[in-house]
Amino acid sequence: MINRNYPIFIACFSFLLIFNCNNNPVDWHNDDLIEFESVWQYLKVYSIYQDSSIYEGRIPQNPFLFTHPQEILESAHDTLKNNLYTTYYDEGSEGFYSTAMSKTHSRYVWLDTLTDSTVLLKIETFLFPQVYDQFVSCVSKVEDFPNMIIDLRDNRGGDLDIHESVLEAFLPSGVEYIMARERIYDPHGNPKAYTREWHPWVTKKDSRQTLKNKKFVILIDGYTASASEIFASAMRECKDAVIAGKENSYGKAIGQIRLQRRKRPTIQITYLQLREMGNYDYHRIGLKPDVYIPDSYNENELKLHAVKLLEPSATGLKKASEKKASQIYESMNGFRIISEESLK
Repeated sequence: MINRNYPIFIACFSFLLIFNCNNNPVDWHNDDLIEFESVWQYLKVYSIYQDSSIYEGRIPQNPFLFTHPQEILESAHDTLKNNLYTTYYDEGSEGFYSTAMSKTHSRYVWLDTLTDSTVLLKIETFLFPQVYDQFVSCVSKVEDFPNMIIDLRDNRGGDLDIHESVLEAFLPSGVEYIMARERIYDPHGNPKAYTREWHPWVTKKDSRQTLKNKKFVILIDGYTASASEIFASAMRECKDAVIAGKENSYGKAIGQIRLQRRKRPTIQITYLQLREMGNYDYHRIGLKPDVYIPDSYNENELKLHAVKLLEPSATGLKKASEKKASQIYESMNGFRIISEESLK
């Protein structure tokens, strides 16, 4: 895997793989020619839509032919399901959402025992720093369970580094797990900005001992997006995990960089495209489950269906034995669980 800690030549930036939308243009003075030039230059450096033979006309030749800088960003035609991804980024709504989640949401990762052999690991998001610490706390308790169901339903992605840290806990080092095409900026290079064509991302660390020698099922739904789609695909590719769900995942195989500029509004630009290792392009389509779960199933029926993929003889859900359950729950009491939907 290449180093994705890009050199900084701006005030601040972050790399995100998350399903979100921000379609409200920033109110900017149309006579600010510096802003027109700035937006255009950032597009030329970071936008993945550079190759004119593939994306003809997406990066304009002259920024001053537009009436508003937002129109320059929109010229990239970077839309997915009516959401605009190359755009000015207004932190208002998502900033409030993130603050609310981080302050009121006690846990983003937790465990539930379904049988003596199968444990469910719920990962709600990869967005916040505490996700990894909570994940580590959870997986330290699962060594005696040979089967694990990882629930990524409603997980809309998040921070690329947090996601990578969680994924590498499951996979051996040196494993190729996803194909990427991305923009690279190197201030000492010639050229300084270029597109690195399709290449695999590779794990750098070995898996955790407590997660070795397990069988996995990954639960997805239509809101499993971005970083969580990478996770599901990688687990299927590298750990023979079975992906199960009532529908395809969201289908967001692009990643954005957010450029926080001094005294100017933040710009969000798509710099990354992804495919599965078999070169399957799931953008706009979503990952297809290996096993489709009937839409009529309630939550318990869905979980039992997933358990039977790991334990064919299972006849129902039951809590693990008192000894096994105590290993998981003894340090998990007192946490309040709030769904993402309830915070919208």
